[in-house]
Amino acid sequence: MGIADEIVLFDEKSGIKISAYYPDSTIADPFSDEDLYLSMTKIKQVHDKSLKADHSYDLASMIRYYYQLADEIHAIRFRDVRQVLEKVEELLRLKDEMAIPEVLCHGDYAHTNVLKLNNGDIRLIDWEYSGMADPMMDVSMYTIYAQFDKPRIDLAVEYYLGRKPTQQEAIRLYMYVALGGFLWSMWGQYKQGLGQEFGEYPMIMYRYMKDYYRIVQEMLQK
Repeated sequence: MGIADEIVLFDEKSGIKISAYYPDSTIADPFSDEDLYLSMTKIKQVHDKSLKADHSYDLASMIRYYYQLADEIHAIRFRDVRQVLEKVEELLRLKDEMAIPEVLCHGDYAHTNVLKLNNGDIRLIDWEYSGMADPMMDVSMYTIYAQFDKPRIDLAVEYYLGRKPTQQEAIRLYMYVALGGFLWSMWGQYKQGLGQEFGEYPMIMYRYMKDYYRIVQEMLQK
């Protein structure tokens, strides 16, 4: 599709990747409406191809993996994490019940992976997390990485769909915002437990989980 970065070398054993360098390129600004529109429409083009891969982006496994890593080194600082984990499992069951057809997704879709070239072209880079998933997940990951508030999350999905979302689509979006928030909060707690500093990042991600779980529940009861 001419949409990804040009890979010069990828070594499976070492994991080393060398890609082409694009002089004078910049990353997308998620708080620019123009860049947000470009980001959403470009990933929609990929999703609409319904590309297939032989592996999945297993969100449930990733959540449990990072939770276990953080828990084992006693890095989790949230006192209500057990209760919140029950809500996470509830959302994962909801995701499975929806049975949304999966397509190839980026998996780490963030504005830092949307490269604007000096000739006006766009490249979506760093596909190492890609796999089969609900395309709405890519939208949600972009929004929480940029730490959007709800109005801007809603704008992102409108740009992505080209219209306002149905209630079912909005529930899917907010569900992934919550689940992604929990995933990256556990990842951040684990990294902090290893001595890296992430400031308020884990707390911000954890708040996405709690706030958007509540929003999903309210929408399901309507």
